[in-house]
Amino acid sequence: MKSGLKGGRADQELDEIAKSLLADESFLADDFEQMAHITTPIEAPMIPFAEFEKDGDTAKKSLGDESAVGQGAVFPGDYEERVRRAFASDGPLAQATTSFVSRPAQIEFALAVARALQSKGKLLAEAGTGTGKTFAYLTPALIAGCRVIVSTAGKSLQEQLCRKDIPALMRACGLPANVALLKGRSNYLCRHRINMCERGEITLASREAVEDFRRIRIFLDRTKTGDINDVSGVAEDSAVWPSVTSTAGNCLGKHCQHARECFVTRARLRAQKANVIVVNHHLFLSAAAMELEGGQDDGMLPRVDAVIFDEAHKLPEIATNYFGSELSTTAIREIVDSMRPILMGKFRSGAPKGTSWDDITQTIKKSLYDFVLGLEAAGVLEGDSRNIETINGMQGSTQHLENAALVLEVLLEAAAPYVEMSEDLGVFVESGTAVLQDIKQWVIWLKHAGMPMPPEQKPLVRWISRTRSEARLTVTPLDIAEPFSQMMKLRKETAWVFTSATMAVGEGEFKHFTQALGIEGAEEHAWNSPFDHENQAMLYVPPDMPNLKSGVARDEFTDALIEQVWPVIDMVQGRAFVLCTSYRGMERAAEQLREHIAANGRDYTVLVQREESKEKLLDKFRHEQHPILVATMSFWEGIDIKGDQLSLVIIDKLPFPNREDPVFDARCKWLDSQGQSSFNILSVPAAAIALKQGTGRLIRSEADRGILIIGDVRLVRAGYGKKIWQSLPPYTKTLKLERLMQFWNEPDSWQ
Repeated sequence: MKSGLKGGRADQELDEIAKSLLADESFLADDFEQMAHITTPIEAPMIPFAEFEKDGDTAKKSLGDESAVGQGAVFPGDYEERVRRAFASDGPLAQATTSFVSRPAQIEFALAVARALQSKGKLLAEAGTGTGKTFAYLTPALIAGCRVIVSTAGKSLQEQLCRKDIPALMRACGLPANVALLKGRSNYLCRHRINMCERGEITLASREAVEDFRRIRIFLDRTKTGDINDVSGVAEDSAVWPSVTSTAGNCLGKHCQHARECFVTRARLRAQKANVIVVNHHLFLSAAAMELEGGQDDGMLPRVDAVIFDEAHKLPEIATNYFGSELSTTAIREIVDSMRPILMGKFRSGAPKGTSWDDITQTIKKSLYDFVLGLEAAGVLEGDSRNIETINGMQGSTQHLENAALVLEVLLEAAAPYVEMSEDLGVFVESGTAVLQDIKQWVIWLKHAGMPMPPEQKPLVRWISRTRSEARLTVTPLDIAEPFSQMMKLRKETAWVFTSATMAVGEGEFKHFTQALGIEGAEEHAWNSPFDHENQAMLYVPPDMPNLKSGVARDEFTDALIEQVWPVIDMVQGRAFVLCTSYRGMERAAEQLREHIAANGRDYTVLVQREESKEKLLDKFRHEQHPILVATMSFWEGIDIKGDQLSLVIIDKLPFPNREDPVFDARCKWLDSQGQSSFNILSVPAAAIALKQGTGRLIRSEADRGILIIGDVRLVRAGYGKKIWQSLPPYTKTLKLERLMQFWNEPDSWQ
């Protein structure tokens, strides 16, 4: 089932177009300057290559050979000394950045990166908050003129790297770099689909969507990048976006009349020309999956000297999704909807006798709708994800999917004679034929739902996820070590750096990470944060909390937690995050907090996830006088609130993965069947890393002070709690509320 891979035909054709444009000197001369902002290149004025004086010493000290940049990596004999010099207390970073502090861990990290770059080796590096990871991994690469891909877990860090961190580094050291920010195709406007909207071939379903489209159409005439992030006045969750962006299934690729001016193609062109390419893990792994399928290493992303994964702790989870396959009812509808206007226009009279193209396409869509609706009768409710081996009563729903396949086959056969007269139609018939085979395979599997599947050559799980209007049918491998290691071997002349503030478990162990991704022979380091956690923060575990091992009711547990932490919340006057492992816990905690606030006559403001957008909640938290934010896992990462405004972080339970997740559950059963302990191999490391992320919201600078409360006594009573405890920053720890009060109210006694 290769059609389920993220990418495919359209991506390969766009890559070919980008490479052909690279060879087109007239295109580069005429158009490349007009594309100067396609991928957020650096606009910072360049200073002369880093030269500086020390105590009147006029001897010039250069960090590198500017002429070598872009000409391949060059490692001079004193390369590591040049790297070390960049981070010296009197070096270029210190002279150019008022807030710069020379940190031993940052220097050690940079030197480890330098060794990996020279040896084409692998490096695993955990570096605590405040270490300065970005400068540590980029400075050695830029000094040597390396071409690098930097991959992040999310778009926010991508933007930060390109708009803030990399320009600052370049200004400080005078290290030139051509930087490209490359996103997935859904982040760019599609000219072809916008034209289809204007011709009425794509229907905008609401007045709001029509108004949003008007804003997008105005933006289209002035944008050089087509990046939807730059469209003002259109919400991130607007219903219009699928109508004005493309997918791998509906992209015309080389047959599109806008191929040369396609925003996706031009973004990839910038990436082909850049020596620092910033992507996210989803895009990198999508490209890697295609490279593995094709057996070559120069597709969407160019050959580079190094690949650097920031936020690498997210890699195993994200990679799992890209080495499998997926079929969605939305993707099927997109193909049908793309064929319909072509057939209704040029070939209206060619429909099978006794019916119409419109009747056929509507029948397919109706069958898909009935398939999704029919899942409810089998117990697959909105928001559910289920292993098909655990689902009974799928016969009715499966029949609807089989009907969709039968009518889709009629549509494809009827459209086939017209393919030679319409390249656009040919693209969708080809995509539809591949998808049809996937549907037929899934029909076979679903007819055996509720029963164990025959043993596979490689362990995998087949599962369904459902929203109100869509079903996704996914095949996920349980072991991604082999494909990930094969991907690294394909780029054998590449150095690999994996870094995060939260990768190691216990006392600097990376075994869970290396085993998951098949990484061998890596240099490993875990550097603590430079912050004085012992004096800046205290970790308190309320000893009288109900033990979750005893099967206490969820609401009873949450009520007890709020009762016990209320004195601490009142002591710090709000200014707290309450982070929960479930929505039910979050809602109950918010309810209990509001009751305590009312009963004690306080003016604290309770902000609750889902009541407003994440951005609005965080903005209110920053500006309210006594805020308390109650949220779930989505607020555990990527939030930076410095100073007294956030003085307390409360975490209700150890964040073990949910066994209701079909992939995690299947992976656990697979390991257990081999005589291994899935709890120790998967659950404990996952909980430790997630807890480190949550606790990391508290201390964000040298000046911060704060309190961390974890309401789960398993942390101090269960055998595995020690490993999780050791994974956390070295906060002062206590089980006594009186000691906690003293820490907060008498800070001088703790310095």
